[in-house]
Order: sequence, then structure tokens, then C-alpha cells
Amino acid sequence: MNIGTKKSGLAVTEIIELVNTALDGVDHRLVSHGLRVGMISHKMLCMLGEENPLYLQDAFMAALLHDVGAYKTDDINKMVVFESRQIWEHSLYGYLFLRKFSPLAHMAQAVLYHHLDFAHMGHLPPKIARLAQVLHLCDRVDVYLQSDKDASVLRRNLDKESGTRFDPELVELFWQADEECGFTTLPFDQWQVELCMESWVSAYKLQTYLEMVVSMIDFKSNFTVTHSITTQTISVELAQYMGLPEEEIQQIWLGSLLHDVGKLYVPVSVVEHPGRLDAQQLATMRKHVDGTRKVLEGKIPDEVLEIACRHHEKLNGSGYPRGLSAPELNMAQRIVCVADITSALSCERSYKPAFSREKTQALLDRMTIAGELDAGVVQVLYQNYEAIQKKVKLATQEVQATYNKLMNAYEILMEKRQQMSIEEWLMLLDGYVTQGYSVLQQA
Repeated sequence: MNIGTKKSGLAVTEIIELVNTALDGVDHRLVSHGLRVGMISHKMLCMLGEENPLYLQDAFMAALLHDVGAYKTDDINKMVVFESRQIWEHSLYGYLFLRKFSPLAHMAQAVLYHHLDFAHMGHLPPKIARLAQVLHLCDRVDVYLQSDKDASVLRRNLDKESGTRFDPELVELFWQADEECGFTTLPFDQWQVELCMESWVSAYKLQTYLEMVVSMIDFKSNFTVTHSITTQTISVELAQYMGLPEEEIQQIWLGSLLHDVGKLYVPVSVVEHPGRLDAQQLATMRKHVDGTRKVLEGKIPDEVLEIACRHHEKLNGSGYPRGLSAPELNMAQRIVCVADITSALSCERSYKPAFSREKTQALLDRMTIAGELDAGVVQVLYQNYEAIQKKVKLATQEVQATYNKLMNAYEILMEKRQQMSIEEWLMLLDGYVTQGYSVLQQA
């Protein structure tokens, strides 16, 4: 599917801004942490002689996303302490996620080991070990500096653990990079770093990054793993049954996929709340629409942006966030609204079981009679309900199966970590990385 960007692709810096905006705000202690680690690690890789622009681009994105597992696990309290080491929960989940649900599978192993001590890295391929150690050093440096601690104390700490926790050559290289770029002396926006990367990302690679961000959101809760894909599938099927032009269907394809990007800003405790939300929780949940706009504005066409940001508006003006009414809502936006509600009703959530077709239709009828939903769209849904649900099943089963396998591997490996020495566990990890899931079945 052509994602219909305003040009053939986006600049690398725009991709970085998009992903960083998506990550920022989830936890105030990690705001722009990945971006700073990316800047320091990029400078160090260039000083190490890395010249391949594609490698530098992907390594920067791996640095930006090295803590992606923190948005799923509970590691943040440990991560923001300089002395913390071998923090495996978020490193392991980040590896599993990036390997299966991102364009950075070839970088995922470095993310897996980005908290592993230098003394334990001899078993890794040299290039993976180098990037993992660069990420490790840059990550700890930034955590230390964000605590407003003296750079001279940082130097003593790095020297103290050089050769055990950190690669001695990289420690020395960091201080050389610091002299050139001002990492320890200048504010972040004044760092003297030149991003030596190719200028453009293809539309295809942009699409894979957008899909990755969607997975980050949907995977926050076991109950929403396939929500965006379900909403997207229903939306596209309705648009096709209604005979909309291909260009508009493409806009619906992307807008419906991205409609909940802003939920990265919503705590899991709200997303998975088992009952009716109170007023404060509801207000927090509703802010996800503004979050979606913040992440996507300027990165995708305006038509797609408004599809994504108007999926909670109602024809009678009772929706949010802007209280728009029928004259202001086009057919694409009306379709995605109906699809999103149908997805929520027909799938299991933390607060309810999956509703039957009869109960789903009864609730949609009530909303249509109240003037909230487009009656024509709802009628097309009813006429093709079974066929659309079959398409949903086909579209979601692979993602659900891959996610289930990912979580199963995560749980087994973390359980084994409690039972094994670090040396034994690293051997098991190596076996999993090279041979796959069968190794865990034998462990």
C-alpha cells in the first residue's frame, strides 16, 4: 500500500523527530534520553571509522530505541540510576520487539546486550559487541549527566570501571568526542554533532517505522495487541464496499492504522483499567487524540492526519476533542469512527468480553439513532459483517501469534535468568539468538 506521503520519503531527521516525539512524554525521566544517546553514539561510531551511511542511520535509530522495552516492562526506576548494571527486562523485551516488529532486526542483538559488561562480551560478533558497548557507555554517561553530577566525577567513575564494565578504548574515545562536541559542557541543543547520514528514507521504510510505532502502542496491553490492525481492516473493507476512490482508500489505510498513536502517552493502568473510567481517567484517555496529532503533524498528509485525529468525533457534535459535527466530518473520517467502535466492541478488553454480533449491532444501532454515526456506513457494515470479520481474522492472526511467541520467549528467558548463573544464561541467550525458539523448549 502506498502510504501517500507528501514526497517519496522523509528526511532521516524527520524520521528521528517522529519516533522521538512518539517516545517522549511516556516517562519524564526518559524524555529525549534516546536522542542524546543517539547523538553521542553517532559521533563515536564516526570516530571509529564507520562510513556506511545506512549503517550509521540504523545505528542511530537503534540508539534512539534502545530503551523501547521500558515502555512495556517496569525497569525505569533501575535504568535511571548510573550504578545499575545488567538490567535485563527492558533489554530483552526491546530485542524481541525490534527483531520482529521493526526495520532494525539486524541491530536488535546490540540492544539486547546494551547493559552487559565489557568483560562478558567476548562471545559476541565484533560489530555487535562494538555497538552494544557504545550504547552501554553512552547510555550510562547520559543517565549520569542528567542527574546534574560533575563531569570530573563521571571521569573518575568511568576510569574506575574501564576494562570491566566499559571498553577502555571507548572510554578514551568518549572523552575525545566530548572535547570536540561538548557533551559534558554544553546544553543538548548546542552539541557540535554532524549527523553523517543519507538524507532520505524511502516510503517503504517510513511505513515500517510507522507500523513499528503502532505496535509499540498496541502491545502496551495484551487486550489491544490487534486493535489498530482490526480497525484498519474494517475501515478499508468498508471503504471498498462503498466504492470510494483508490486514493481515498489509501488515506484511510494509513489514517486508521495510526489513529491511536497518541496512546503512548496514556498509562497502562488507564488502558487496562478493569471497569468504567472515572472522570480523571477518562480525561487522561481522551488526551490520546492530541498525542496522535503531536506525533504525526507535519509527517503525513493533512488528509491522513485528520482521519487519524477525528475518530472520536460524532455527527451530532457529542464527540471529542473538538466537538465537530456532520458538515465537518467527511466520509473517510466517518468510516474510521465506525470501524474503531466496532473493533472495540467486537474484541475482548480489560473491562469486558468480546461482544457478539447481535450485541455489537444493538449498540451501534443505539448510537446511530442518537445521530452519532453515519447510518449509511453502519448499514454497509451490517450487510457485509461476516465477510469483514473473516478479513479481520486473516489480518490479525499472524501478529497475534508472533506477539504470543514473543511474550512466551520473554517469560521463559526471564524465569531462566533467576535460575542460572550469568554465564549459563548468556549461553542460553546465544542459543536463542542463533537457533530460535526450539532452544527454549529444550532448556
